Amino acid sequence: MTSHHDPAAPMDLHAFRRRVLASVDPARPETLQTVAGDIVALARHPGLLTDALRADLLREDGPLRMQTRQTCILDAFGPFVVRINLWPVEAATHEDNENLSFFAYHDHGFSFLTTHYYGPGYHTRTYTYDATGVRGEIGERVALAYAGEATLAPGTVLMYLAGRDVHAQFPPPAPSASLNLLLRGDTTGELGDQYYFDIDTGTICGKPTNDLMRRRMALALAGTLGDVESEGHLRRIADGHACPRTRDEARRVVSRLYGG
Repeated sequence: MTSHHDPAAPMDLHAFRRRVLASVDPARPETLQTVAGDIVALARHPGLLTDALRADLLREDGPLRMQTRQTCILDAFGPFVVRINLWPVEAATHEDNENLSFFAYHDHGFSFLTTHYYGPGYHTRTYTYDATGVRGEIGERVALAYAGEATLAPGTVLMYLAGRDVHAQFPPPAPSASLNLLLRGDTTGELGDQYYFDIDTGTICGKPTNDLMRRRMALALAGTLGDVESEGHLRRIADGHACPRTRDEARRVVSRLYGG
């Protein structure tokens, strides 16, 4: 769901936390939309990211807010997380593209709101599906319905619901950042399943950090063997595996070891 909000007076994290706790029902993820205007107001806070980075630089021990080179955790309370994600113009490597989710259609194991923080914002294309009854098997067909496109420009808020919304991000024309409010499952904070999708075939083609990553590790290991039998297996994977990202990885291994 996409909504647009006029510029609002800046809001700090404490006020935003109060608004979320008063307005969002963790058992009803769609109620995230009630704080869409508030997250736009939070994004207008002038020191939101710099204050967090300054605190990290001064901290001698304890957890850092900048958890990865892309993600800065600003606040966490109950099942909610407030974070800023950084989006470069283009990823330096194929692995960076994967970590940033550029070009890869995926759903989420949590529901969340996202809005513009700085820069022109990334572009995204969205589909929807019903996860009810989905087994999560690689190659499993799911009914994907096109739901539109949007650019995360100032004042734009996008809501993604777990088990419903599937999207891919595309690199912005200039460095950008988004501000997110995550609802980590129910009140226990547990995350649900997450999948990669092949939009052309309407199938599940991977599971982030588990099946897909294990296949990549297996391909890398097979690549170290470099024997005739491994070459045959790798070429069959490169030509016919259900997951396009696995095919791409196999092609890179084949090209490196056997020259294409």
